[in-house]
Amino acid sequence: MVFALLVYLGTRWVPAPSPPRPQVPGPVEVPGVVVPLTFVEPTPLDLNRASEEELIALPGIGPVLARRILDYREEHGPFGSLEELLAIPGIGEELLESLRPLVTLQPP
Repeated sequence: MVFALLVYLGTRWVPAPSPPRPQVPGPVEVPGVVVPLTFVEPTPLDLNRASEEELIALPGIGPVLARRILDYREEHGPFGSLEELLAIPGIGEELLESLRPLVTLQPP
């Protein structure tokens, strides 16, 4: 929403000048300085070692499901296959398929 300020000059109203817009700073070049870029490809999360916080960071996994995954792991031992996640209430085929590229199972 834009508001115009009008100033009364004698017999007519005229728009007041708008304040100057701040300039966007450009890139700074420093001769002789090289900044290395590192591209990190996300690695799958190991379900047999993941913490609650790491599990919560997965899409579709909130605090309740993360706790259920940890409880299941404590009760049954390390996961042998990703399909074991289907035994956890709240995890269905669709969620399992969305998690498949994001998680892995490493032997303990």
